[in-house]
Amino acid sequence: FSLDQDYYRMAITVNETSRRIAPDSTTPHVRRESSYRSTVTFKEFDGGLVISDILFAQKIAPSETLSPFNRGALEVIPHPIRRYRQGVGIPVYFEVYNLGINEEGLSNYEIEYRIVPHSTDKKRFWDRFADESLVISSKFRSSGFNADEPLHITIGSENIKPGTYDLLITVKDEYWQAITYRRSTFRVVE
Repeated sequence: FSLDQDYYRMAITVNETSRRIAPDSTTPHVRRESSYRSTVTFKEFDGGLVISDILFAQKIAPSETLSPFNRGALEVIPHPIRRYRQGVGIPVYFEVYNLGINEEGLSNYEIEYRIVPHSTDKKRFWDRFADESLVISSKFRSSGFNADEPLHITIGSENIKPGTYDLLITVKDEYWQAITYRRSTFRVVE
């Protein structure tokens, strides 16, 4: 769904009702309920170079049918708890907006991602991505035919020990010489 740029409060409630009778009870219905609330700020993606939110996925594959998880030609099944088993690939989806287009009609950009242990220490943000705490880093160049590009990568987790990590994605637009980044947190478990 689409919303105007603004500040929103979002709440999700899940109700589970079981019709089975518990062995030690005459009550036929067991009801469980859980709620999640969050504050969401929708940002305008007009103007300068911007990266969408990072979507950690269970699966990213070509879409075969119409689905609420379709992102263009891809089906991106979200993984909202962001927990991955060690050794399993970590599919990540994001979109880059407002890339510059050169004379040949191409956008050229560089993507870099870094994974570092998550820390709650009061350090400057960029200091946490210094090389001594780095777990994985990769950089590559790409091009496209649009100012807005859907992108996805799969990160191998074989060399990542169980724990909580920050993923920092940096995009540099070669045409505008603009740089932007986005950070998100995920967890690797045994």
